[in-house]
Amino acid sequence: NTVFTVDKGKQYVETCAGKADEIREMADDFFQLSLLESDLEAVELKRLDMTERLLQFLSDREALIRAKGMEPEVIFPQKSMFVLADEKLLDRMFGNLLNNVLRHAQGERFQIRLEEMQAGKECVITFSNLVAEPQTLQTEALFRRTYRGERARTGSGAGLGLYIVKLLAEKQKALVKARLIENRLEISVSFPLGS
Repeated sequence: NTVFTVDKGKQYVETCAGKADEIREMADDFFQLSLLESDLEAVELKRLDMTERLLQFLSDREALIRAKGMEPEVIFPQKSMFVLADEKLLDRMFGNLLNNVLRHAQGERFQIRLEEMQAGKECVITFSNLVAEPQTLQTEALFRRTYRGERARTGSGAGLGLYIVKLLAEKQKALVKARLIENRLEISVSFPLGS
């Protein structure tokens, strides 16, 4: 006979709640993906202050970041940077990039940079974090549908997060890229700077 204790019951409930959250998140990813791939979702590009949007996003997610025991290093320019983008798609893209960091980063710190590049022609947002096994990551494959690095294969998720980031960027005429610098993964999104 198995003795069912309060602690054991609490552990089961927490496990079930965690699994339910994972399933909900995967369902959300597949729904979002179906909308993006079918072109059913309207894209409203308008002139947005990227500095302000990113600061607002981080402010809205501060509790989530702290709950995960993480601390961002934020590097922003002294001025506003304007791009043509869709507010809703931009927030989803930032959300997926942040989720990727919170799931896979090594250590408690990660970095978010906003900078002007290409002699003032591009606005580049970069999410950067340490990774445990950089040799297992294939940066050229990170944005493929359902790609998951070796370390992530035992974890949750369908491997759609960065693929969705790529689709969201393309719908806003932006480009994504990933690179490894030693054991640091950088994922960048480049928007043409608006006037």
